[in-house]
Amino acid sequence: MAKDAADALGGRVFTVSQTGSMKPTLDENSVVALEPARYHELQSGDIVVYRNQHGRAVVHRLLQRSKNGWWVLGDNNVAADREAVTEDNLIGRVCAIFYTSSSGPDSSATTIAQR
Repeated sequence: MAKDAADALGGRVFTVSQTGSMKPTLDENSVVALEPARYHELQSGDIVVYRNQHGRAVVHRLLQRSKNGWWVLGDNNVAADREAVTEDNLIGRVCAIFYTSSSGPDSSATTIAQR
Protein backbone atom coordinates (compact mmCIF):
# COMPACT_ATOMS: atom_id res chain seq x y z
CA MET A 1 0.00 0.00 0.00
CA ALA A 2 2.80 2.44 0.85
CA LYS A 3 4.51 1.82 -2.48
CA ASP A 4 1.25 2.33 -4.36
CA ALA A 5 0.65 5.63 -2.54
CA ALA A 6 4.19 6.85 -3.19
CA ASP A 7 4.14 5.73 -6.83
CA ALA A 8 0.88 7.59 -7.44
CA LEU A 9 2.55 10.82 -6.33
CA GLY A 10 5.93 10.21 -7.92
CA GLY A 11 7.44 9.76 -4.46
CA ARG A 12 9.29 7.18 -2.40
CA VAL A 13 8.79 4.85 0.55
CA PHE A 14 10.84 4.89 3.76
CA THR A 15 10.78 2.73 6.84
CA VAL A 16 11.26 4.40 10.20
CA SER A 17 14.42 3.61 12.18
CA GLN A 18 14.46 2.37 15.75
CA THR A 19 15.56 5.64 17.36
CA GLY A 20 12.15 6.46 18.82
CA SER A 21 12.59 10.14 17.96
CA MET A 22 9.16 10.42 16.33
CA LYS A 23 7.09 8.47 18.86
CA PRO A 24 4.15 8.36 19.29
CA THR A 25 3.47 9.55 15.73
CA LEU A 26 5.90 7.05 14.17
CA ASP A 27 7.67 4.04 15.59
CA GLU A 28 10.11 1.46 14.28
CA ASN A 29 7.30 -0.51 12.63
CA SER A 30 5.93 2.44 10.64
CA VAL A 31 6.38 2.96 6.93
CA VAL A 32 5.95 6.38 5.34
CA ALA A 33 5.14 7.37 1.79
CA LEU A 34 6.80 10.55 0.57
CA GLU A 35 5.61 13.03 -1.98
CA PRO A 36 7.96 15.33 -3.85
CA ALA A 37 7.77 18.74 -2.19
CA ARG A 38 8.92 22.12 -3.35
CA TYR A 39 11.06 23.65 -0.66
CA HIS A 40 9.26 27.00 -0.73
CA GLU A 41 5.89 25.24 -0.18
CA LEU A 42 6.89 23.52 3.06
CA GLN A 43 4.98 24.50 6.18
CA SER A 44 5.64 24.32 9.89
CA GLY A 45 4.29 20.99 11.15
CA ASP A 46 5.03 19.04 7.96
CA ILE A 47 6.89 15.77 8.50
CA VAL A 48 9.79 15.53 6.08
CA VAL A 49 12.67 13.23 5.26
CA TYR A 50 16.06 14.83 4.77
CA ARG A 51 19.61 13.55 4.39
CA ASN A 52 21.86 14.60 7.28
CA GLN A 53 25.57 15.43 7.03
CA HIS A 54 26.42 11.73 7.59
CA GLY A 55 24.29 10.68 4.63
CA ARG A 56 21.50 9.13 6.73
CA ALA A 57 17.83 9.77 6.01
CA VAL A 58 16.07 11.45 8.95
CA VAL A 59 12.29 11.64 9.41
CA HIS A 60 11.39 14.66 11.57
CA ARG A 61 8.82 17.46 11.80
CA LEU A 62 9.43 21.01 10.53
CA LEU A 63 9.55 23.40 13.43
CA GLN A 64 10.58 26.86 12.29
CA ARG A 65 12.06 28.40 9.16
CA SER A 66 15.23 30.47 9.46
CA LYS A 67 17.52 32.15 6.95
CA ASN A 68 19.63 28.95 6.87
CA GLY A 69 16.75 26.52 6.36
CA TRP A 70 14.10 24.74 8.39
CA TRP A 71 14.79 23.67 11.96
CA VAL A 72 13.33 20.22 12.60
CA LEU A 73 12.46 18.31 15.71
CA GLY A 74 11.55 14.71 16.38
CA ASP A 75 8.18 14.52 18.17
CA ASN A 76 9.86 12.69 21.05
CA ASN A 77 12.99 14.89 21.20
CA VAL A 78 13.57 17.85 23.52
CA ALA A 79 15.90 19.80 21.20
CA ALA A 80 15.90 20.62 17.50
CA ASP A 81 18.29 18.80 15.19
CA ARG A 82 21.79 20.31 14.88
CA GLU A 83 21.42 20.86 11.17
CA ALA A 84 18.67 22.48 9.17
CA VAL A 85 16.65 21.10 6.30
CA THR A 86 17.62 22.91 3.12
CA GLU A 87 16.59 22.71 -0.50
CA ASP A 88 19.71 20.59 -1.11
CA ASN A 89 19.16 17.92 1.59
CA LEU A 90 15.35 17.63 1.44
CA ILE A 91 14.23 14.21 0.18
CA GLY A 92 10.45 14.64 0.45
CA ARG A 93 7.40 15.34 2.59
CA VAL A 94 5.48 12.55 4.33
CA CYS A 95 2.04 12.22 2.76
CA ALA A 96 0.91 8.94 4.32
CA ILE A 97 1.85 6.88 7.36
CA PHE A 98 1.31 3.14 7.42
CA TYR A 99 1.27 1.38 10.77
CA THR A 100 2.02 -2.33 10.64
CA SER A 101 0.16 -4.85 12.78
CA SER A 102 2.65 -4.38 15.62
CA SER A 103 2.71 -0.58 15.79
CA GLY A 104 0.67 2.56 15.81
CA PRO A 105 -2.42 3.63 17.64
CA ASP A 106 -4.50 0.59 16.62
CA SER A 107 -2.20 -2.41 16.84
CA SER A 108 -4.96 -4.84 15.88
CA ALA A 109 -4.72 -4.06 12.15
CA THR A 110 -2.90 -2.09 9.52
CA THR A 111 -4.07 1.52 9.61
CA ILE A 112 -3.33 4.55 7.51
CA ALA A 113 -2.93 8.16 8.52
CA GLN A 114 -2.83 10.78 5.79
CA ARG A 115 -2.11 14.49 5.94
